[in-house]
Amino acid sequence: MLLGAVFAQSASDVLAVQTGLGSGFVGATLVTLATSLPEVSPTFSAVRIGAYGMAVANILGTNALAIALFFLADLFYYDGLILLALDRSAIILAALGIVVTCLYLWGLLERRDHTILGMGIDSAAVLVLYTGGMVVLYLVR
Repeated sequence: MLLGAVFAQSASDVLAVQTGLGSGFVGATLVTLATSLPEVSPTFSAVRIGAYGMAVANILGTNALAIALFFLADLFYYDGLILLALDRSAIILAALGIVVTCLYLWGLLERRDHTILGMGIDSAAVLVLYTGGMVVLYLVR
């Protein structure tokens, strides 16, 4: 797993330079997709058997664990504080992650059954916000 992560990071750096997409955009799309794919199967399986709480807990638990990794990253970053070394794309991604998580928390607390195109209002808002965030991330590369 660790070797695969090192390879994915190296390949994403090369891809970002060769395509001109920027490391923030490539990291937010390709690397994030590749590292999140293992969560898709358990989430869909939980939904299929009606274990909706398990599906949501899987997603939010993974999110919480990923955020907790800042501790380890900061611990092993020897040039000061890791959050001070971030560029604009990381700040945009962090803000996007906070807002998206808050939208889903709002959806959990509000519990309305209105839908837009077969999905909850919170999911529709996240789809629009995430798409807009990726456009902004692409533009600031």
